[in-house]
Amino acid sequence: MNLFKKNIKILGVGVFLFVLYSCNSEDEKLTNKQLRLIDKLARQEIDSLRPIMDSLCDIRREKEFQTRVDSLLQVRLKELETKMNQ
Repeated sequence: MNLFKKNIKILGVGVFLFVLYSCNSEDEKLTNKQLRLIDKLARQEIDSLRPIMDSLCDIRREKEFQTRVDSLLQVRLKELETKMNQ
């Protein structure tokens, strides 16, 4: 999780700098070189975060799956109890 927090901080700083830069004069345009650099940096950050986000999704999926299985089991057990008591 330490790596996750670090990457989020880096991404946050990048967003902050982007917003700060966008507050400058509207006459200033980014050059093609600057745009390519921004794209490259954004792609690198996204690529570095992808494995972390994928693992978090896997963990969440496992928890949700188990919760749903448990819920279905409870429903089925109640149905069986109801049928046995009739």
